[in-house]
Amino acid sequence: MALHVLLNYIDFFAALCGITATYMCSRNNVRHWPITVLTCALNSLIFAWLGMYANSMVQALTCLLSIKGWISWEIGDASHVRWATQNEIGLLFFYALGAFVLCYAVFFMLYKPIIADVISAVFAMVGMYTLGRRWVQAWLIYLCLHSYFLLLMIHSGLLFGVCKFTVNLCIAQSGIRQWAKIASNIQPKLN
Repeated sequence: MALHVLLNYIDFFAALCGITATYMCSRNNVRHWPITVLTCALNSLIFAWLGMYANSMVQALTCLLSIKGWISWEIGDASHVRWATQNEIGLLFFYALGAFVLCYAVFFMLYKPIIADVISAVFAMVGMYTLGRRWVQAWLIYLCLHSYFLLLMIHSGLLFGVCKFTVNLCIAQSGIRQWAKIASNIQPKLN
């Protein structure tokens, strides 16, 4: 019982951090990165408790991707928000496919992997990668990911997680609009 109470406190704090980081990111604010790192660390604990070990390990790896994204954002400026090209999307697809095969193989050796766990873990890695590159399409990935995690939190009974992912879905829609507006002001539209 005490562990479940502790998990609720961790879930509450992770929800607050996640909502704050997502909102700041949707506004193209570089200061969201330290909060994102903390959110990933807390989510790693939550996913481990839920038995979703692929997501737990990926959240830990996502902390590293967040630090890389943070550095990338610090070096650049707000004008780096852009739409990914078709070639970049194609390469991203192969990156995601390779990450899926690698995650599934590694987790198959460690325990019996849950396919939905591995797929959502790959989505999280790809999402953080695209976010670090400031691609507008990152928000589409996060819409899918937050929808999945919302259903997972409902099923798990973690009410703060339910609130967090509901709010994050709304913020992600705003993020798409904000980043698309920034990108359209920077680069000419392709016919």
